[in-house]
Amino acid sequence: MGLSGFDPFTHGEITSFPENIHFGQKRVAPQFSNIGSQASDLIRGRDISDVAKDLKSGKVSANEFVISYIIDPKIGVPITLNNRGLAAVSEANIKPDSAILVPYDKAPKHLLKDGTSKTIDVTKIKDDSGELRTVLCPF
Repeated sequence: MGLSGFDPFTHGEITSFPENIHFGQKRVAPQFSNIGSQASDLIRGRDISDVAKDLKSGKVSANEFVISYIIDPKIGVPITLNNRGLAAVSEANIKPDSAILVPYDKAPKHLLKDGTSKTIDVTKIKDDSGELRTVLCPF
């Protein structure tokens, strides 16, 4: 489980990776979490851009990611609950085969508070300062 304490496997079902998936936050920190993460050792605690490079080289498979998502009931688009994971595969432009669809009412609401976007800022500081780059989701 990530820092949110949410386990998508408990509530969700495995699906094909969704088309037109969106980010669910305005920003992410540059590194994957190291605390309570479900990510593999090839991902955990590493910088998003370094993982993206490893995806491009084949050192890491896009299928290593546990990318969960919901369908927004208002606009009908898929929104990820794993913004760093989606940022890494987006930066590499390599789509995983599958993802985990979580019922909207089971998703942690703090992961959905920022709305939806096809881009996400990678910043060092939570107030959006220290911006490193913006990642566009091509999927």
